[in-house]
Amino acid sequence: MLPKLLSAGMQNFKTEVSSFRAALAQAPAPRLRWDVLGVRRQTHKFFNYLLNEHISPARMAAAVFVGVVVGVTPFFGFHLPLCIGLSLLFRLNKIIVYTAANISIPPLAPLIMFCNYQVGFMLLNGRFSTLSMKEVEVHGFNLFWDLVLGSLVVGVIAGSIAATAVYIVMTLKARTKASAVPAQARFAEAAVALFHGFMPVSKFAAYFAKGKVLGDPVYFSLSEKVPGTASVLDVGGGQGLASLILAYQHGSGPQRTVIDWDRRKLTAGQVAAWNLDLDVEFAAADVHQETAFPRRDWVLCIDVLHYNPPAEQDLLIGKMAAAVAPGGTLVIRDMDGSRGWRTRLTVLQEKFSLWFSLTLATKIYPRAADETARALEAQGFKVEVQPCWKGTVFANVLFMAQKI
Repeated sequence: MLPKLLSAGMQNFKTEVSSFRAALAQAPAPRLRWDVLGVRRQTHKFFNYLLNEHISPARMAAAVFVGVVVGVTPFFGFHLPLCIGLSLLFRLNKIIVYTAANISIPPLAPLIMFCNYQVGFMLLNGRFSTLSMKEVEVHGFNLFWDLVLGSLVVGVIAGSIAATAVYIVMTLKARTKASAVPAQARFAEAAVALFHGFMPVSKFAAYFAKGKVLGDPVYFSLSEKVPGTASVLDVGGGQGLASLILAYQHGSGPQRTVIDWDRRKLTAGQVAAWNLDLDVEFAAADVHQETAFPRRDWVLCIDVLHYNPPAEQDLLIGKMAAAVAPGGTLVIRDMDGSRGWRTRLTVLQEKFSLWFSLTLATKIYPRAADETARALEAQGFKVEVQPCWKGTVFANVLFMAQKI
């Protein structure tokens, strides 16, 4: 195992060095007013390469993780060589790795070392340290190993938090740049419009709407799949983000109705629709108590099923199926309960939503995508299950159910 890892590491190191040399040789020479023996030109090309290597969101997040882990270790004086070596080994952006390692700047270093020591001491001795001189005399040099072990634990935790934040921010930033593809450009324009539409509600509502639309792949997918002439029913749609996007892109005409039991979210959606002059209807109702939904060409149900026990999920599917017009489509986006680590992360994220009262639901009931697909097929649908987690770590899938 170890020889294979060392071999892979050396291969990465050689690849990095080769890429670096090739990039410097092929990089266009910058226009400089003065230079001495080409030193300034080569230096400019060198730093330009370092700034732009491995800058995908995933690579940048990994670089931050490695940098933070190195930065909290007690190996002061060796952080720079460690950062360079690990960035070459794992093919990461060297500047980002070393910048993240500077988490141990003088004001924070004592606090970080204190946390490292206490965590390591707790893991090795089953209790926190009293920091007494007698304890120092008894443990002696072993205190250093407490510090090292604690730094690894603290580094992994802090690095994971920082890396997750960087990944989310960089992913959202990348998606805000309008692509050359017209559909993506129009979608980005719609997201910005929603931001301004929700601003009178609150800054939080505006940033949430924009971030949700750009960060969740389901909205771009729906904007591509739902025809502009189709009437839409959004079951449990909250603020109605999907319907608002469709209305902004395709204009008024077909009926678009959002049903939800959270009047606060419905009011926010109504304000945005009014500000943007969009023809979207919002109705306050409990989808479980409604005996029948209005018939529409397309029925959407985004992240609703898993808040209900399996039996109630099947009942809700039956009511939505009855609302789909002949030849219409029922679209359900929900978590797949059989996706391993993705499912566990999705459940954790949903629990945070429950804890912070971001939804009126009280419990989650994830189930395998196969079970949901069978329930749809029993209602006379032809079902296609598609992954819907692009750019995220969640276990979301899209059920495209065509009424036969």
